[in-house]
Amino acid sequence: MPVHGLHHDRANAPQRVQRRFANFGKKRCVGAVQTKLTSAAWKDKPVRWMLTTQDHMVSPTTQRFMATRAKARLTEINSSHAVMLSHPREVVAFIEAAAADAK
Repeated sequence: MPVHGLHHDRANAPQRVQRRFANFGKKRCVGAVQTKLTSAAWKDKPVRWMLTTQDHMVSPTTQRFMATRAKARLTEINSSHAVMLSHPREVVAFIEAAAADAK
């Protein structure tokens, strides 16, 4: 992704948060998506999905496809890809609701 795309996708976060995010480091992120999985948890566990409608890294159309395929309970939010930076309270509420459903 071009640098301007990454900046745009966290543009609705406060400046201090944007700087920290920019310095986070790509190495850490790459490792998270290179792990080999043996099964997909979404096939037999309840799934929730927070669809970010202003996302420029994973399009809302693609997100909707993946959420539908996983039979996820969908929550839409008017946010960029970096929703945890710009809407932390909503993300916490979303995670707490998902955890409560899993009990």
